[in-house]
Amino acid sequence: MAQTPEAMMRRYLILTTVDVLARANNREHQLIAHLAPRFEKMVVVYRRRCPRGSWRQTLADALIPRARAIERDGVTFIEVNPLFNNAEGLAGEASGHQDFADGPATHRSFARQWLFGAISGLGVFKDVSTILCLAFFAWKICPGRFDIATALGPWGAVAGLILRRFGWTDCLVYEDRDYEPGFIRTPLRRRWAAWLERICMQRADLVIAIGQRLAELRHHQTGRQVSLVPTGVDTARFRCPPRGRRPKPVLIYAGNLAPWSGLDLVLTALPRIRAAIPAVQCVFVGSGLPQFRRHLEALIGTLGLEDAVRFTGQVPYEEVRAHLAEAAVGLALFQPNDLRRYAAPLKVLEYMAAGLPTISTAESEAADLVTREACGVAVDFSVEAFTKAVLEMLQDDESYQHMSHRAGCAAAKYDWSSLMATEYSLLGDAYKKAIAGRSSAN
Repeated sequence: MAQTPEAMMRRYLILTTVDVLARANNREHQLIAHLAPRFEKMVVVYRRRCPRGSWRQTLADALIPRARAIERDGVTFIEVNPLFNNAEGLAGEASGHQDFADGPATHRSFARQWLFGAISGLGVFKDVSTILCLAFFAWKICPGRFDIATALGPWGAVAGLILRRFGWTDCLVYEDRDYEPGFIRTPLRRRWAAWLERICMQRADLVIAIGQRLAELRHHQTGRQVSLVPTGVDTARFRCPPRGRRPKPVLIYAGNLAPWSGLDLVLTALPRIRAAIPAVQCVFVGSGLPQFRRHLEALIGTLGLEDAVRFTGQVPYEEVRAHLAEAAVGLALFQPNDLRRYAAPLKVLEYMAAGLPTISTAESEAADLVTREACGVAVDFSVEAFTKAVLEMLQDDESYQHMSHRAGCAAAKYDWSSLMATEYSLLGDAYKKAIAGRSSAN
């Protein structure tokens, strides 16, 4: 009896720039948790996230490419430190550059502007080094052919193309988790990332997008079919008891404290909301760039909100649910740029699983989700629109309860276990076609 494609897939490789052992809640972690039991061997090759340290350590990280293998729960992790690797936000901190500064001037001097450009410009060399190091150390540390490789983002995908070209993997899957150029500030590197995305998707054996907007964009850019396996959630982990008819007026944001998060707009709106609902509170769960945290703290002091805002800092993933259970409204008020327009954030599904109605920025994947499932509202990115949405949501008990109930019900459709089963089936089909194509070519 002929084996099914899935039965033939034994060795699985993941290539990513996310430090999967330093972070806790990304797409990669779901692939590892749900797909590792289906393969005899899983190898995850990732770029190391450099910690903040002395300048001596920073130079060592930037100038000494290296890798190490870590065995954990039956999975081999290969941590890669490529040439020109640096701590997140180093360019902005060294130069004084701020994406969130008030007023038109975001560089403190010409010298610092030049320094920001120089450090950011090295990003292209870091990208090339990342690609080569991911491919080289995957081959060096875990030799042998991989049946299938999943690459997340363009840098991992080019590494995957190299491995496939030399016969070290049979099938390459591009997992389109983000609009990568949206992370990049310098125009040259942004164009380079966009070009690589298109080339890799055109040449991959399968492209999987995590959101409908990304899938439509990639189909338009490449002309090829793009499969959709959306962002999901562990519904059992985040399910909360039903809230009372009038929950405590707590607004919560869980995730990365970054300039795109819209938290400064939330704080600016908070005095207006407090005028109508004096007891309203904000809780920000997570960590992020230190300079942005300082910016938010300064804004809190200016607005006199010290008694209304709480930062929890980074908390264990297992404790996020407890914070969601104490809240009334989830925040996904992202800046209206390409990065956030196409993003399918995990936090929105986690809000939904916890029964939290969500406020999101209009014309985004997050807004499409909460609008389609009738479990939140989409608003313009403005203080006025956000203030109105919060007041209407917290002062209309019947509408709030309806959205809260809808959120919990809708989340069940996005449980990771069923989504990853769909993904595994797509991998099997792609592998079968790749093997058939190689056989016919021979």
